[in-house]
Amino acid sequence: MTTFGDVPNGAFMEHAREKAAKGLLMAVSGVLLPGTRIYRFATSLKRERFFSGEWWFGQTPFDSMKAYAQASGCSLRDAARECLAVDHSWSQMDFLLSATLVLRLSAWMGTPLTQSIKTPALILARGELQGGRYVRQLEPDRSITQYYIPGLGEQVLKDWVTGRTEVIRPGWRPATEIERGRSQVLWQVAFTARHEQPLAILKL
Repeated sequence: MTTFGDVPNGAFMEHAREKAAKGLLMAVSGVLLPGTRIYRFATSLKRERFFSGEWWFGQTPFDSMKAYAQASGCSLRDAARECLAVDHSWSQMDFLLSATLVLRLSAWMGTPLTQSIKTPALILARGELQGGRYVRQLEPDRSITQYYIPGLGEQVLKDWVTGRTEVIRPGWRPATEIERGRSQVLWQVAFTARHEQPLAILKL
């Protein structure tokens, strides 16, 4: 028996802290509960990461972005790009994904950071490196809470695990290399539910 806590991706949280901090203001750790509906915008250039991508948000931010798009007369994609401070060079944001959780999942949570966009560095004729310059700054909607959920693309295995109460019970844990033949990808386990349209993909 291996202990990883009562959330299957808990083992990935500490390693993901630094990356989450690059996109979230004052990121704090939390747990998303079964039944939570989550959303994310993705790019068609990385379809293999549609549901394994780490960046998500909940129902309330989604409703707020829809309302903002309707009030301002812009597309949902443009409203989301503005509210989340996502530069065009980072993602096409041409797909909207949604899922309902059936497992508890750990996540880093916070409001999106202000993003300063810099031009690429240049190599001059003499071989010297000239750093890029800042060309624009993206200010997000501070009322939005965003989730960074690590480990969704990792392999997990059904096993006996312990939670905060140290009671042994059936659960999911990260699979080792030799266990991968009988393991499953976490998002396929966490997002599969007896629920009307548990997973949804919308082309924008």
